[in-house]
Amino acid sequence: MFAEAVENVDRRQVDGITATGAGLPGRLRFGVLPQVLSVMISQTLYAIESNTREATILGLVGAGGIGLRLSERIQINVWDQVAYVILLILVSVAIIDAVSRFLRLRIIGVAGR
Repeated sequence: MFAEAVENVDRRQVDGITATGAGLPGRLRFGVLPQVLSVMISQTLYAIESNTREATILGLVGAGGIGLRLSERIQINVWDQVAYVILLILVSVAIIDAVSRFLRLRIIGVAGR
């Protein structure tokens, strides 16, 4: 997933850093990392958010976890607990999404402006 971000790095920025006499660590730190960091973090946070939602679905079909608890509550008709589990899932995904948005904005320098 990260390879595409690294492949799309603008070589002119890296060449500019190289022209100042920077070695490999300097080129990576000041030429490549600023261009790929936001994409990498965004993809990582999206994967975490997606996995949280998918864990519920997998649990409903018998893989365990929060989805299994939800399935058990539905089978025994304890609807107040079903609503509570669904609410917890929604709140968890919303919190992950909010943290993801904050971090992305912080990294690209928009937060605080």
